[in-house]
Amino acid sequence: MDNVVLLEFIRECNSELIADKPVLYEAYFLKIYVAFERFLGDLFEEYCLGNSSSKGYVPRRKLDFDCLEQLRNVLNSGKKLNYIDYIDKIKNLSKNIFDDNPFDILLEDAENVTYFNQMTLLRNCIAHESEFSKKKYKEGCLANGDFIPPGEFLIAKKSGQTQSNYTLFVNKIIEISEGLITPAEEA
Repeated sequence: MDNVVLLEFIRECNSELIADKPVLYEAYFLKIYVAFERFLGDLFEEYCLGNSSSKGYVPRRKLDFDCLEQLRNVLNSGKKLNYIDYIDKIKNLSKNIFDDNPFDILLEDAENVTYFNQMTLLRNCIAHESEFSKKKYKEGCLANGDFIPPGEFLIAKKSGQTQSNYTLFVNKIIEISEGLITPAEEA
């Protein structure tokens, strides 16, 4: 398992961005975030099955699964569901599946947790446009300040930063994806 597809998709999106089009920032951020979620889900499955990353990293497991069907059956609590919320499974089960949880980079590193939570709130606000998702976005990304549309927030730079929020989020996705596939001794 590697992050080549994710990184190539990010490069494609970034090459198409037009600075004065906030809606494009929203669209590309949403697409990149969804690709990152898919990467996390695929990697979680691969690691649960004992497979290595493209860089040779194989996390030690507490639980061994025989096949993908068995793993998915366990993740779905035996129900025949078409969807698995891998982010939820990573947050709630990975510590019980792995000796040295490879997803701690996403779950335990304070900076990464903050960025990931903000990206999730931003994704929900863009995707749902509900009052609830806007409220959570305002609380988590705008520190309860004045509401600004997600696209404008993505183009904006935080105080003291030289990069836009969009660039900071995308770079964090790249950094986390690299950390997830790199053996601990190389990190």
